Amino acid sequence: MGMEDEELTLPGEAPVPSRARSRLAAGADAILARLVLGHSTLGRQMSRFSREMEDDVLPAARDGLPTESDLCFDARDEGATVVIPIGPEFRALGPYGELARFLRSVGVQSLVLDGDLESNQVHDVLRVLWGVRRALQTGRVGRWGEMLGREGVYEALTSSAGLHAACADVRFQPEIGRLTVRSSYCPLTFSRAVTAYMERVSAFNDHRAFFYAAPRYGLLAAAATLLAPAAILLIGPSLGVVLGVGAVVALAAGLWTVIVFKTIGAVQYDREYQARQIERRHEALIRLHETVQTDLERARRIQRALVPGPKLQPFPEDVHFAHSFVPEMAVGGDYYDFKQVDDHRVAVVLADVSGHGMAGAFVTGIIKTAFELRDLARVPPADFVGEVSDILARLTPTDSFAAVVLAVYDVARRTLAYVNAGHNPRPMVVRRRQRRVERLDGSAGLVAGVTPGTPYEQAETQLAAGDKFVICTDGIIEGADEAGELFGLARLEELLIGTADRPALVMPDYILHALADHIGDAPQNDDHTIVVMEVLR
Repeated sequence: MGMEDEELTLPGEAPVPSRARSRLAAGADAILARLVLGHSTLGRQMSRFSREMEDDVLPAARDGLPTESDLCFDARDEGATVVIPIGPEFRALGPYGELARFLRSVGVQSLVLDGDLESNQVHDVLRVLWGVRRALQTGRVGRWGEMLGREGVYEALTSSAGLHAACADVRFQPEIGRLTVRSSYCPLTFSRAVTAYMERVSAFNDHRAFFYAAPRYGLLAAAATLLAPAAILLIGPSLGVVLGVGAVVALAAGLWTVIVFKTIGAVQYDREYQARQIERRHEALIRLHETVQTDLERARRIQRALVPGPKLQPFPEDVHFAHSFVPEMAVGGDYYDFKQVDDHRVAVVLADVSGHGMAGAFVTGIIKTAFELRDLARVPPADFVGEVSDILARLTPTDSFAAVVLAVYDVARRTLAYVNAGHNPRPMVVRRRQRRVERLDGSAGLVAGVTPGTPYEQAETQLAAGDKFVICTDGIIEGADEAGELFGLARLEELLIGTADRPALVMPDYILHALADHIGDAPQNDDHTIVVMEVLR
């Protein structure tokens, strides 16, 4: 028994009819719906909605372009998926009012469409939905529905495997009212027949076999056709008439057979040629991917070398640095560093560059070079940030900029001078004795690299033994879970207060673990970087 003839049993569910039977029943339902709906209001709205999906909404979602449609929808970058809520605002008084009422009546609250769908697929799925409307509303298909096989369509539609119809995978989740339609490969009957024939007849293993066999099979067809006139001659009609008619029929049959075999050969030739081209391009892509991965790995190692290692601790008796850098990609757009300025000062810098990947890493290299080469013992923090801003404005594109925080701590005076160039969240100080977090709002300027000559101001604060200076990139507070809830500044400050008595060494990992627990399996699109400087005495 073939796979398509078997019953599919899913965990926790009743047996689901085979995809083949449910597909046939769904196809019959779509044809019946076409006849019954005809030019009704609902039928016209289904047709118009399907065309608008193919002509406007779905192409715009695939290309990431704005759509001319005024439908309320959300285009997601999950293979160009369009999510359309079916609420009262779904043109209730417009051209799709009847369609919206029908969808809501069967429990559909949102429609999720694959960007590769065509109008006929969307239309056929809506017709199938109309065919099983009673089952969706009441959970029963009725006697007439059982005769048409709608029970199998309904069970497949609401199962975890879904229904395969109209060359699409369709699944309805009644508990959340979501109807998902994704395009899938659907081989045609002609293609399946030729493939099956080639598998069973070993002589036909490529397109050349069909071209070579065409004359032979044409002659065979013609000869077989002549058998009928030969049999008629035994009855006694005129020899000339029988032979004439037989010759014409035999010639037509032979030519038709030759044409069919050569057509199949031509189709197979195209398939084989395309398969070879795809294989060559696939191999080329693999080589390119390996080259890119090698370059990215080198860039990752270089960028890792740009940030200080755990053993670098300027003034180890006075302050202790702890830090962590988790890029979204192999390389990231975050950068931090610290170094001894003179015999009693240490400088700390954190930059969050616009964009990610290689472009962001390139800009962080520029900032690293400036931080390494500039003598911060002679250059005030505000002037240094201004110089970095001018360099970025001159060397990088207009859409490239960086949020920068530079702080210089004097271990003798316990003063922290800092400059904030558009960085959010603001630098923070965890006051251990007061067990509170103080946001350093004394300096705020434009992000670096936007406009040459941008002025920056320096601010200053006093630190005490046990206090911690904390800076992190916005990837920390903007980390979102699957429901879209951000980690947030308030949650970060609670963690900082809760770890006020703990050493700086454990704080970055503690915060990143809490962030990971909050995010879960939700995809992220930003780097996560945090730097902590603890005053020891």
